[in-house]
Parts: sequence; structure tokens; C-alpha cells
Amino acid sequence: MTIRTLENDIPVDFYTLTEIEVEKVLKGSEEDASNLKVIEPIALKQTLSGKEKLAIGDYTEMKSGSSYIIFMKKNTYGQYSVINLQAGKFNLDGADPDDVYDESENKQNIFSELKTSQYLQ
Repeated sequence: MTIRTLENDIPVDFYTLTEIEVEKVLKGSEEDASNLKVIEPIALKQTLSGKEKLAIGDYTEMKSGSSYIIFMKKNTYGQYSVINLQAGKFNLDGADPDDVYDESENKQNIFSELKTSQYLQ
């Protein structure tokens, strides 16, 4: 987890590197799929009253042990990040209650198409 702050302790950049196990690459290089760490726009900041979760928009972190389809992009440092925040990941096994589809009709439609696509067969 990395948090960059200004002198007055206001965060200007933060992320967490989450190690994932890739079961299948749908598009792109399979060479990068082993021991992959993905940048998630979320972090925990220690405050006087405890830990505070920092997140961009409505992004929620991926849950350990859950299965996802993740849309990622490689940055100039060779690291991959989830693109389009919450709309860039789809929980496949229903084990992540924070990855809700009914709030976004677009995400729900995309997820329905993904579930019936040839990629998941």
C-alpha cells in the first residue's frame, strides 16, 4: 500500500498492490499473468482514531478468495491497474457483496453479456 501526501498530510495519491492468481487471460499477454500484482485505487491510512479507508469514487477492493473478471491496463512502469474503477471488475462467484450490479444498469448489462460469452466457457 502506498500513500503520497502533501506537507499538511493531505493524500494526493494512494493505491494498493493486490496479488492475484490469473486463471485465464482473455486479451493481452499471458507472460505477465504469473505472480501478477494489480494496482487498486484504495488504501488504509492510520489516523489518531484508527484506520481510515481511502478510495477513489465508489471503488471497493477485491475480496480474497473471490473470482473476478478484471479489465486492466499496463502503465509505463509495467504494472497493471484496474481500469474504470468499480466498472472495471466483475465478481463471478457472488462472494463479494460490495461488488453490486443493481446500482448500475450498464454494469449489470455488461456482466450479463460476459456471463454468456464464449470467453467464460
